[in-house]
Amino acid sequence: MTLFIFDVRETLSRRVMIKADSMEEAWNEVDRMYMESEIVLNTDDFKEMEILWIE
Repeated sequence: MTLFIFDVRETLSRRVMIKADSMEEAWNEVDRMYMESEIVLNTDDFKEMEILWIE
């Protein structure tokens, strides 16, 4: 019997709108929100699944 290895990947994605004076400020705000769990991706944010053959 042969051993096959696969990588199963799921992509979660959510668009977030931020008002800010600069891209850096907006980026920092989204990063802060994510790190402080104000943005938590879940099954509602599912976009795609793929299976990749590794070896």
